[in-house]
Amino acid sequence: MRDPLSLRNHYDVAVIGGGVHGAAVAWEASLTGAKVCLFEQDDFGAGVSANSLKIIHGGLRYLQHLDIKRTRAYAREQEQLLSWFPHLIQPLPCVMPTYKDWRKGRWSMRAGIGLYELLAGHRSLPSGKVFSRDKAQSFVGSVWRDEMTGGALWFDAQAYNGERLVLSYVLSARASGADVVNHMRVDGIEAVNGALRLELSDQLNGSAGAIIADHIVNAGASGFGSDDEPGAQTYVRAVNLVLNRSFANTAVGVQLPGDTQFAGGRLLFITPWRGSTVVGTWYFPDRSEPVITRGELTACLRDLSTAVPGEQWSEDEISLIHVGRLPVNSDGQLLENPRVFPSKVWPQMTNIIGVKYSNARLVAQEYIARKYGKPRRERIVYGAEFADPDRYRNDLRQRWRSALDDETLSHLYRNYGDICDRIFPADLPRAPMRIGGSSIFVEEIEHACEHELAYTLQDVLIRRTGLGELMRPPEDIVSVCARQLAKRYNWDESRVQKECDDLHQYYQRVVDK
Repeated sequence: MRDPLSLRNHYDVAVIGGGVHGAAVAWEASLTGAKVCLFEQDDFGAGVSANSLKIIHGGLRYLQHLDIKRTRAYAREQEQLLSWFPHLIQPLPCVMPTYKDWRKGRWSMRAGIGLYELLAGHRSLPSGKVFSRDKAQSFVGSVWRDEMTGGALWFDAQAYNGERLVLSYVLSARASGADVVNHMRVDGIEAVNGALRLELSDQLNGSAGAIIADHIVNAGASGFGSDDEPGAQTYVRAVNLVLNRSFANTAVGVQLPGDTQFAGGRLLFITPWRGSTVVGTWYFPDRSEPVITRGELTACLRDLSTAVPGEQWSEDEISLIHVGRLPVNSDGQLLENPRVFPSKVWPQMTNIIGVKYSNARLVAQEYIARKYGKPRRERIVYGAEFADPDRYRNDLRQRWRSALDDETLSHLYRNYGDICDRIFPADLPRAPMRIGGSSIFVEEIEHACEHELAYTLQDVLIRRTGLGELMRPPEDIVSVCARQLAKRYNWDESRVQKECDDLHQYYQRVVDK
């Protein structure tokens, strides 16, 4: 049984918020030898970090503003993440149509891609190119319109499972000595002898406790001094749609008509992802719940029809709607740079308001280096402790090909990396037991609970196995998984029903108003 009282009494740094920024801070801090604890009141990566196009950006867009420093930083970070997580992050070809307007023309794009690759330096990703009208039309398909003159191709990167990428940050921090606790809420903070005392309550079993920390990093939790700063941060809702059909083999960017990103002129990306398509991002006024109104959804589908007039788009094709909050500046535009600032209430606290999934670890690294100095421990990367990923993958195929088909083997490798050998025996004489007719196995659930801090149905189905990351799983699969967890955690019937209801509610994102 989990118990807050089993934690250390005193930490050098406590991190509040287990999204991608908090997870990255915990990982980087753990490498310095500091005593670190990470608290998340829900599950790791369950909030805003789950809402994205899954793209790990390389900084090309910042050349539009001649932001050389940020372009280089994003390119280096993208290359670093590709190196550390070769199973979770893969190259993503992206295409943008060109136009007669010189700012969006073929020569401008050619110059931009050339300058970008010069600034980015050595990269493992293929080089970009600009191509003719005929070839561009074959790439963008039904996006094509007569005013387009060609196309530009460049390579970004994409996370196969964004939630497991956040989890890898968390479990890499744990491997370096950090205590990481999900479903643990920080109820209050008070100053004690120059340090801070955090009051904790376990959201699963109701137990309570407290720890002392010399310093706190608030990386996502509202309150605790982050909301009463001068010019408190404001937000918008960011919406991405997951469609249960394949559209193209490349990500396609389409500029909608309009003056600003909030008045119709947004850039929509239509992105292939695991046999489905992710489209976004739309922005709407903030509200407390992660929902979208029926009218807002209609506007999204209308925009999509405008962007791709040659296709019919239906609400029935939407398998999942991601809704998260993104910070905006005083002018109402999306915040371009993260905010890292001391709390006005407690000098021992630093607030981090993150902006981009892609550079969260870099932001954490720079902050921790200023606060605690350079790493003193060798970096352990959870799921990728192999010298040669291709050799590991081929070895896995050789050992398990008699028991598992290539598609299943590919999914297991992409989701888990070298953790596959901890889930299944090295010698797999026969196919393991699947959950109903689904793509996941009983062994995956057992591993998630035993080693990956999975305690709820959502933890397992959405953020560990990824079965529910594309769409809501069938009811019979949900029921079998719930029974499996009930057996492990001694749930009664009311708890089983609550878990199923909570999972159902997760997928209910559309409201009337």
